[in-house]
Amino acid sequence: MQHRKKQKMAKNLYISLIFLAGVALVLMIVYINPNPTGYAMLQTTSQEAFNLEVDLPKQYQKVPAGEDIWFTTKVLNLANKKRIDVTLKYEIYNSTNNVVISKTETVAIETQASFVGKLRISEDIKPGNYILKITLLTSTKDYETQASFRIIKNNDTQPLLSTRSIFITLLIFITVAVLLILAIKSKLIIERLKIKFKIKDIIQKKVKNKQQTSGQDKKSV
Repeated sequence: MQHRKKQKMAKNLYISLIFLAGVALVLMIVYINPNPTGYAMLQTTSQEAFNLEVDLPKQYQKVPAGEDIWFTTKVLNLANKKRIDVTLKYEIYNSTNNVVISKTETVAIETQASFVGKLRISEDIKPGNYILKITLLTSTKDYETQASFRIIKNNDTQPLLSTRSIFITLLIFITVAVLLILAIKSKLIIERLKIKFKIKDIIQKKVKNKQQTSGQDKKSV
């Protein structure tokens, strides 16, 4: 009995030593590297981290001069769960990396948010390739994202619309013509069938009358 108690006490002592060693190891790791995950710790509001994306719909990847370009800015707050105000700057750069359009606005964000924005393309701007650049301005760091698009002349869309209209009109005309021809042919076929059945009926009546007449002649003889 005493031998079993000694074994149990030794086992408990062994488990306690392992537990204490584990605690000491964890404390040592934390002391050496207080932030082992590598993420920004939320101890002060000055440590900020954001993820910034822009979504430019396909229909606005070619924009006629004088019209608006619409886009959606997606902001993800990685380091702060509190509601904060940030500044978004929208810029359009030409092929020589010069800003031709610029606009800023202040927005509120907690964990994540999406903001729909637009910029007016002036009528006198030259056609060509441009960059839509969005910058999120904070007290410690700026975050950027961008998307490319093309500015075209207003009359560049007219030939496409005209060709499309002509194609649709021609398709409708062909469809109506085919239906009309089918209707006429169907009517002719129906009329021919009626005549054919009428002639067949007349022939059958004549044959029947002839048979009845010949039968009466035989009886009279």
